[in-house]
Amino acid sequence: MQKALAILAFTFAMQSSQPPDRSKQQEPTDKKEDISQPTQPSVSIPAIVNKNPTDEESTKSSGQSKDCPDKSFVGDLPTWGLFLVGFFGAWLANKTLGDIKRQTDALISGNRSWVTVDVEKIPGIGGIMDGSGHEMGVGPLRTESTAFRARIICRNDGKTPAWITKKQAGLDIVDTVPEAPDWSRTVITHVTPEQLLVGQVGKPTDETLYSKRGRALGKMTILYGLVTYRDPFGENKTTSFGYYVRDDGSLERLPHRKYNQNT
Repeated sequence: MQKALAILAFTFAMQSSQPPDRSKQQEPTDKKEDISQPTQPSVSIPAIVNKNPTDEESTKSSGQSKDCPDKSFVGDLPTWGLFLVGFFGAWLANKTLGDIKRQTDALISGNRSWVTVDVEKIPGIGGIMDGSGHEMGVGPLRTESTAFRARIICRNDGKTPAWITKKQAGLDIVDTVPEAPDWSRTVITHVTPEQLLVGQVGKPTDETLYSKRGRALGKMTILYGLVTYRDPFGENKTTSFGYYVRDDGSLERLPHRKYNQNT
């Protein structure tokens, strides 16, 4: 009897120690969650389908673009107006500067110094002098030369005092008169500063000019030179001069512009 009771008690204890069924316990919880959370409505997204334009639509679109150009000449009128105003302003400014420069140059020319040069034969000396000699080389060589005594006179015909800084002159035997003087064939005859007041005639300077060429039939003798001076308006102003030298020593002005030029 006791043994049967012991078995019965052991069986009861085993049944009471088994865990409850989880599926049955979670069922009410799932139902509660379904009730507490509202269902979201479904949203349908329309599908985007690429559709190629038809020929008629393309033609219509191109026609509209041609009828409505981006820019027109009328639309650019303000730009053209600004361009013309700027161009006219630049032209007017350049013209004004040119007028001012011409007026300034005219003012300087009217008030600067102007040194003129005259050349004369020295009285009592005679005309041209011919020379000859011999030089030793392979054999004795005969040489010829020409000389002329000239008096150079400078005068200030301007309205401002001038200072002569250099005088140079030369004598040459030529077939024809060169268009421009060859200053390398001249010699410096005066380098001492010489002042010329307004209207003043400078002290005459007598110079003997030589040429290593002898006179010959059909050739001409010319005398030319350059006087350099300065004044309050600038430096390195020049006056050129040129003459024919006749056999009797008389002088005649060369008509060439380069031999009668003031700068």
